[in-house]
Amino acid sequence: MNQFQKLTKATPLELFIWMIGAGIAGFGIGTLIDDYVEAGLGIGILVIGILLHGWGMFRIYNQK
Repeated sequence: MNQFQKLTKATPLELFIWMIGAGIAGFGIGTLIDDYVEAGLGIGILVIGILLHGWGMFRIYNQK
């Protein structure tokens, strides 16, 4: 099964978490670049985004 087929067979929840995780990770990167919040909070936001996005990718691409 190719990667496009795996994306089409993913559940809406998996896709939602995958996209939200990417958005949160991008927000975390933006806070670190702009010094909008303290560095510790920006790193925490980035880590949460990476974990959510990674979990979504893992669930989608490890389907049999």
